[in-house]
Amino acid sequence: MSGPRTVICLLRNDLRLFDNELFHWAQRNADHIVPLYCFDPRHYMGTYHYNLPKTGPFRLRFLLESIKDLRNTLLNKGSNLIVRRGKPEEVVASLIKQLGSVSTVAFHEEVTSEELDVEKRVKDVCAQMKVNVHTCWGSTLYHRDDLPFHHISRLPDVYTQFRKAVESQCRVRPVFPPPEHLKPLPQGLEEGTILTAEDLEQKEPVADPRSAFPCSGGESQALARLKHYFWDTDAVAVYKETRNGLIGVDYSTKFSPWLALGCISPRYIYHQIKQYESERTANQSTYWVIFELLWRDYFRFVAVKYGTKLFQVNGLQDKSVSWRKDMKLFNAWKEGKTGVPFVDANMRELATTGFMSNRGRQNVASFLTKDLGLDWRMGAEWFEYLLVDHDVCSNYGNWLYSAGIGNDPRENRKFNMIKQGLDYDNNGEYVRLWVPELQRIMGADVHTPWTLSSAMLSHAHVSLGETYPTPIVIAPEWSRHFNKKMTDLSRVPLLALNMGFRKKLGLYLNPRNAVAADWMALAEAMGFTYLEIKNYESAGNPTVKVLEDWQARSTDATVGKLLSILSEVERNDVLEDLQPMIDEDVRRYCERSNRDPEPPLQVNQVDSCFHRTLDRVGLTLYDDPEGTPELFHAFICYCQSDFGFVQEMIRELEQTDFKLKLCVFDRDVLPGSCVWTITSELIEKRCKRMVVVISDEYLDSEACDFQTKFALSLSPGARNKRLIPVKYKSMSKPFPSILRFLTLCDYTRPCTQAWFWKRLAKALSLP
Repeated sequence: MSGPRTVICLLRNDLRLFDNELFHWAQRNADHIVPLYCFDPRHYMGTYHYNLPKTGPFRLRFLLESIKDLRNTLLNKGSNLIVRRGKPEEVVASLIKQLGSVSTVAFHEEVTSEELDVEKRVKDVCAQMKVNVHTCWGSTLYHRDDLPFHHISRLPDVYTQFRKAVESQCRVRPVFPPPEHLKPLPQGLEEGTILTAEDLEQKEPVADPRSAFPCSGGESQALARLKHYFWDTDAVAVYKETRNGLIGVDYSTKFSPWLALGCISPRYIYHQIKQYESERTANQSTYWVIFELLWRDYFRFVAVKYGTKLFQVNGLQDKSVSWRKDMKLFNAWKEGKTGVPFVDANMRELATTGFMSNRGRQNVASFLTKDLGLDWRMGAEWFEYLLVDHDVCSNYGNWLYSAGIGNDPRENRKFNMIKQGLDYDNNGEYVRLWVPELQRIMGADVHTPWTLSSAMLSHAHVSLGETYPTPIVIAPEWSRHFNKKMTDLSRVPLLALNMGFRKKLGLYLNPRNAVAADWMALAEAMGFTYLEIKNYESAGNPTVKVLEDWQARSTDATVGKLLSILSEVERNDVLEDLQPMIDEDVRRYCERSNRDPEPPLQVNQVDSCFHRTLDRVGLTLYDDPEGTPELFHAFICYCQSDFGFVQEMIRELEQTDFKLKLCVFDRDVLPGSCVWTITSELIEKRCKRMVVVISDEYLDSEACDFQTKFALSLSPGARNKRLIPVKYKSMSKPFPSILRFLTLCDYTRPCTQAWFWKRLAKALSLP
């Protein structure tokens, strides 16, 4: 008769009882279960390339807390956690000899080289000692066997393709419930002492009240965090809006440290989200948590596909880059002394707390690889040392992505440190929190202290090169943000972006794209309905049409909101490429809005009998208070429903090389005078031409009858001003008889659209 079956459950990055297949399997296949954790000395050696400490103080503290928590959980289930110091293959061999009745060693499979090497050594020991090996897959949301790619070599090299495939073709497996009681340990087995930081030659880190992650390790803490974030505060319902935060605990889920050690499973988080969606609300935020879990899955499966390429200097693409190995630059980066405040703040937060936001990680990685040109592995190994949530696949996968040699379909992705600082820390609160030597510099100026005057720096008690470093690098593209730090783009109307930008944006968004979001995603984010979006498919340039209609219907249509939407639909590549055009359009708009009174436009054919009396000045926005009137190339007649086309007219005729000056009543005329008096004054005395935007709505308006008849009734000397009718959309009403014999500028005819604006501009420019 055979003896009792004993199963050793070798635990590594699966320090939990809930949804742990090892325990579920062992319960059914063993008489005794030995939960085992080994303090592998190889985890506390130097990193492979730059000999940085592999496990730092923050992750070690979190690990020790997680081990203690698991021991308490197992004790409550009638078991215990056996702890040993040594290499797993040696500890397992020793236990097999000691117990004599071990039938199986079970463990979760890992995916990267060092972990796989341990697994091979354990399997070899078991084979020699005639002990079975059982493995499980439990680190991802979707099980490896459920992937729709048949073989891992067919895993897509673009995340979006992977995401769409698994979302449409796979299901998330149910979780394994925790056992009520675990099978007992064999008699006489010593539990072993949980090591301390001192035992592992580490210092206990000091807690910092500024930390965005003041949490403890362990499964019980992970479950409490999920309960807090989902059920107690409903913070998950706004995750998508807050996830790019920098200060505080609840701007993001903070699940990553527990996921990294397996204190909680991605499947459990997923099913809790589905329950939350069923009981409370389902929105973009709840989905976005799953979206991020899928990124984690993707990096793990990429590691399976590419193996050791994950750690090689040329990356997944086998792309040769001349990386630098300048230790002086590297030390400035890792110590937060680059002289670039947004970078320094993030690096100091990491060094002080072991945590950094996802936004910060992307930026400091881009800075190290793209601005400093340093070997990306220096940054990856520094993160491996310090991050409390270090996950080898996510960390190295993200660094490859930032370095441009990983899974990124877009070439030359580079973050602009100044723009990023202004976008995500506009008032500089985060920088001042972590770079206290700059705390007297107010507002957004804190992002670029080297651009401030000596007097401003002195007032803030800052001496560059002494109390705070001068920048170790200044990228050329930063300069366009130095002088617009205080520009609130949420207050700049979409009107500021001219047709050149809109058409260029269409080149990016009009093509239907399986990799990146297109114009449909933009329209959906702007609030257009499904039917409206379908109608835009027939437009020659749907992106331009969407922008026009959004501008016409929404008070929220600003440059800032557009940039926010593009970022939301993950088209930061568009933002980076088109940023110079955006900056120039905004600059020109702000100049026009804030300019001082300027010399009047020289218009030769304005009626010379005009007298500059006080009752005839101060009618328009830029009239000279000394009595010089503001003059225009044309007065634009329109009704409110046609204002969208008038805005396009402004963009095409004023904001391009034509540089014409139009009189648009709603924009240029000051309030407080009789409409008809001002209109007649402007048409007769201030404008060379008169453009009438003809539509059914305009023909029904009072303005039509007055304006057109007034223009045609001018004295013969003024009649050469010419009234120019413009038709921009189809009409059901007959053309007015008084305009029927005038030459028409017709925008509705496709054959003439190509030269429509040039033809109109020429007519308005004639003497």
